[in-house]
Amino acid sequence: HVFIIDRSGSMGLRGSKKPRLRGAQDGLTTFISGMRDAAKFSVIFYDTRLEMLPPSGALIEANAANRSKAITWINRIGVRGGTNPMPALKAAIKMKPDTIWLFADARFPRYQDILSYVKQNKGNIMINCFAIDSHSGDIMEKIAQLPLANGKPGGETVKPLFKIDKCVLESLNVDYGTSGGPAFIVDGITAPATTTLSLQFKETVLMTKAKIEDGF
Repeated sequence: HVFIIDRSGSMGLRGSKKPRLRGAQDGLTTFISGMRDAAKFSVIFYDTRLEMLPPSGALIEANAANRSKAITWINRIGVRGGTNPMPALKAAIKMKPDTIWLFADARFPRYQDILSYVKQNKGNIMINCFAIDSHSGDIMEKIAQLPLANGKPGGETVKPLFKIDKCVLESLNVDYGTSGGPAFIVDGITAPATTTLSLQFKETVLMTKAKIEDGF
């Protein structure tokens, strides 16, 4: 899994409870805290530049030490700059993960170039897109709709993203690959979404009741 998070200036705007970037960081660290040791991951923050979780350009095992280092690193990131996810998407695709999770709250410059690059290079990488504000929703949807090389659906879109935990849970009907699987998300959320939730993974259905916590 590679998480690509917008850190542009608009991510400093306040959501219903906290700034957008802080909400994204809190949600992301919750997810990473619950990842299985056998899973692999990386994190990229972007504005018009990118900043990658060390070691740059590599997936790392989600063992306890690496999860702790990643959470410390994630929490020190602040807002800056404009919005251009192209360098981050190129870096993420180069790592060849099963799944990329793209978070953004603004429209992208030269988005046709981004769509063209992703279409030509994504292969069988799932790209799930989370629009933190409606301004980015249409572009994110187009990225997620690009099919995999094998012809299967290429990703899931949630827009606008007001409650990270809720939106991720609602998208769990997607097959996210084998490197850790989607269970790490469920494990990592301390207050999952909805009062009655049905999650289906192939032939297994899990029913749970929990209180919704606002991610922002």
